[in-house]
Amino acid sequence: MFKTWVISIPGPSATRLDPLAARLRENAVSFDIVPGVDGKLLAASTYFELAKPYYEETNRFMTPSEVGCALSHLAAWKAIASGNEPFGVVLEDDALIDSSYSQRLGSLLACREICDFFVSLGGHEDNIPAVRKLRGRPLANLQDIWEVCPADFTSLFGAVGYLIHKRLAERLAEMGTKRLSIVDDYARHYRNGVLKRVALTNIVGHPWGNYHSHILGESRSLLTTRQMYHNPLAKRIVTEIKRTIQTRQARRRDIQENSEFSPIPWVSHFRQPD
Repeated sequence: MFKTWVISIPGPSATRLDPLAARLRENAVSFDIVPGVDGKLLAASTYFELAKPYYEETNRFMTPSEVGCALSHLAAWKAIASGNEPFGVVLEDDALIDSSYSQRLGSLLACREICDFFVSLGGHEDNIPAVRKLRGRPLANLQDIWEVCPADFTSLFGAVGYLIHKRLAERLAEMGTKRLSIVDDYARHYRNGVLKRVALTNIVGHPWGNYHSHILGESRSLLTTRQMYHNPLAKRIVTEIKRTIQTRQARRRDIQENSEFSPIPWVSHFRQPD
C-alpha cells in the first residue's frame, strides 16, 4: 500500500542514517534510499540557475542547502510518482521514530480521507513558537491527527517526514521540475494549487537543536550580507512596521473567516521517540 523513501546524502555524513535504518527494520518497514544532494557542492552557475526562478516569484533567496534539499525531495516525489504503490512515505535520515511507528502509520493509512492530504508526520520540535499558532480540526476519528487551517500554512515548517498519495507526488514533481521551490513553503504550494489540504501529526520526531542547521546558518549569513549592502536601517524599520500591521489585519480577518478551526491542543507537546 505504501513505500518508504529515505533521503540521505552520500559520504561521511551517511552514518547518521544508521539509527533510523535500525528503527525501520525493528518496525518491519522496508525502505529505499534517495541519494540526497549537498547544495554546498553545487557549482555557482548551477545554484543561481536553480534558485533564480524562486527569487523572481517570492523575492526570497534559496540558500545552497535549501536548493540541495529541494532537489533531494524532488527526486523522492518522482520516485513515488513513478512507483506502483498508491502512497509514499518520505523520511530524512535524521528522523526519529519509535516502536509504535508502524501501528500509527497503519491507522493513518486506513483513513480514506488521507488521499487528499499532504500529511506532515511531525518533527517540528525546534519550531514550537511557530507551531503554537497553528489551528486545525480533527481528521476523522484518528488520534492526534489534525487538518491544518490553510491560513496557518505560513507557520508550518519542516519536511523531516511526510506521507503523500501518488497523485500529489505527481503534482509536486511537476511543480519542482518547472520551478524549484523550498520544500516546506506550504503557503506557496497552496497558493499555486499544488497542495489543497495539509494534516499534521507527531508520529515522527527530530533531534532537538538540529532543525535544518545548515539552512538556518546560511539564511542568517545571507540576510546579514543583504542587510549590509542593500537595506538601510530606516527602510527596514518602516518595512517591518508595515508588515506587522498587515499581518495583524489579515489575522483578524482570517479568524472571522475560519471560525471552524481551533488551536491544535497537543501541538506544543511533541514527544521525543523512545
